[in-house]
Amino acid sequence: LSSPSDEQILAAAAKTGLDKTIRAHPQGLGLPIYEGGRGLSGGQRQIVGITRLIIARPKILIVDEPTASMDGELESFIMRNLFASMDKDATIILVTHKISLLGLTQRVILMDHGSIVGDGPTETVLRNAAQSRQAAQAPATKSAQSATVQPKALQGDVSA
Repeated sequence: LSSPSDEQILAAAAKTGLDKTIRAHPQGLGLPIYEGGRGLSGGQRQIVGITRLIIARPKILIVDEPTASMDGELESFIMRNLFASMDKDATIILVTHKISLLGLTQRVILMDHGSIVGDGPTETVLRNAAQSRQAAQAPATKSAQSATVQPKALQGDVSA
């Protein structure tokens, strides 16, 4: 495999916001990164990894909590660009507890304590999980007013 050009690196970096770090450093693309990503924050290490994925464009991608050290705005920006950068026939397996990332998925496998409790189209699984959660929390006698459980109220591991 050939090494990416500076232009390819900067184009991928623009999709993750890493270009700002590169341009702000006096050495630019020569920014020193040490073994294990020393010299970068946790979020910056994640951004470098995602930038590398955008450059590599693998056919199968497994990411586990890829945005754990990022705020919501950066997370949304980066993940939209990662999904958009992948080939249409690529498979992305996303392991996350963040309901906000599931809007990018087509299928969800919902797990709770190591057991699969839901599997299917994202919207269907989340709706069924919310209904199950609501039913579990409902008092023995239903009141005239019922609360709607938002997906973020789900507990357990969420995998997509």
